[in-house]
Amino acid sequence: YEKLQKSLNWFKHNNRDIYIHAFEQFNTASMVDVRNLMEDFQKIRGEIGLVIIDYLKHLHPGDGIKYGADSQSVKMRKENTAEKIKNVAVEFGTRVITADQATDVEMAIWNDPTKVMDRHNISGAKNIPDSFSYVLTGNQTRKEKDEGIMRIYYDKLRNYNPQDSTVKIAT
Repeated sequence: YEKLQKSLNWFKHNNRDIYIHAFEQFNTASMVDVRNLMEDFQKIRGEIGLVIIDYLKHLHPGDGIKYGADSQSVKMRKENTAEKIKNVAVEFGTRVITADQATDVEMAIWNDPTKVMDRHNISGAKNIPDSFSYVLTGNQTRKEKDEGIMRIYYDKLRNYNPQDSTVKIAT
């Protein structure tokens, strides 16, 4: 609560706002809807600093293509949506963050502190990272969960080469 209050005070002090738009039903929002919201927001409030989309699975590209439920269609929908997200970010000169699910990763892998999930563990569409400048994965063993820590793996950082590709954070 204290950290949230501190962030809120920073936003107030710097004359910044957080706006939230929630679509009432799953699988009804498209990138056309998101783009229109951003355009309306920009007309009224000006610069858009960051857009957070929760999450990729429930967003459609808005390209008029009817995607099926089979794995190839899901893959195409997600990849096309990812490309639209990147296009909108460039168009509005802002940053867009989204998240996606991992595939079923064997316990021997995710519960091993020396291993990390990477772009190959993205559920249904391994090429999604191609559209983004940064790709991070959250990794946590059962022991790390009990200890309140998590590892962030830098799978892709455009124009940045960190010395260590995994960083531990407190959760």
